[in-house]
Amino acid sequence: MNGWQATEAGALRDAIPLPASQAARAQGRRRVLASLGIAGLMLALGGGGRWAWQQPTHELSLASSHGEMRQAMLPDGSRLDLAAHTSAHVTFYRDRREVRLDQGEIRFDVHPETARPFTVATAWGRVRVLGTVFTVAARDGRMRVAVAEGRVAVWGSRQSAADTPPALELGAGQSVQIDAGGMGMPGAIRPDQVGAWREGWLVFDAEPLPDVVARWNDYLATPIRLTDDPGLRRLRLTGSYPMRDAQAFVASLPQVLPVDVEWQGEEGLLIHARH
Repeated sequence: MNGWQATEAGALRDAIPLPASQAARAQGRRRVLASLGIAGLMLALGGGGRWAWQQPTHELSLASSHGEMRQAMLPDGSRLDLAAHTSAHVTFYRDRREVRLDQGEIRFDVHPETARPFTVATAWGRVRVLGTVFTVAARDGRMRVAVAEGRVAVWGSRQSAADTPPALELGAGQSVQIDAGGMGMPGAIRPDQVGAWREGWLVFDAEPLPDVVARWNDYLATPIRLTDDPGLRRLRLTGSYPMRDAQAFVASLPQVLPVDVEWQGEEGLLIHARH
C-alpha cells in the first residue's frame, strides 16, 4: 500500500505501455487533431488572403469650392476634371475602380483596363466603362450622363443588384438623365460640348431656368436670383455662353425668354417674369 502511495500516476503511465489497440486509437486521434490543425490554418490563411484581396489599394477624396475647377490624375493614368461645387471619393481595388459622386460634375478620361472596370455611382444610378471620355453630373435632384468618346453602360438606382444588365448603353454624342421618377430617353449632344466648362463655356440644352441660374452661380461672385413666380420654373433655355462674360448672358435673357432683369446692387441680379 505504501508503494502505491509513493508512486506518481504520470510516472506509472510512462512506465507501463498501453495495449496495442489503445495505442493505435491514441495515435489516430493525434493524426486527426494534426490534420484539423493544418486544415484550420489553411482556412485561416485563405480567409486572410481573401480579406487582403478585397482591401482598397488607393483612396482619394476630391472636392472643389465655389468658382473653382480642379484636376486630379489617378494612379492608373485616368484624369478627372471637377466642375465647381463638386465632391467625390475615389476607391481603387485590385479588380475594380470606383468613384462615388456626391454632388457636382466630373469629366472622366478613363484609362482602359479590361480586368478592372471603372464605375461611377450617384444617388440616382451608376455608370460603368472600360475606357472612354464622359461626364457625370449629380445636381438639382437628378443625374446626367453625357459621352464624348467610347461607350458606357448605365443603371438606374432601382436596379439594386450589381449583376443585373444595364438599363441602356450610351455611345459618343449621347446623353441621358435619371431622377426619382426613373430614367429618361437618350438625347443627342455634340461630343465637343461634353464638359465644355473646362474650356470656359456653359452649355444648356432645354435646361429649366432655375438650373441654369444655379450653374452660373457656381462661378459668380455676385449671385443671380429668381423671384418666386412659378412661371419662371417652367421656362427652359438652350444655348452656349462664355463663362467670362456673365453680363452678356444676362443681357440676352430678355431676348430669348419672357423675363426682365433687375440690378439690385450688392444683392445681385433679380430675374422676374414679364407680365
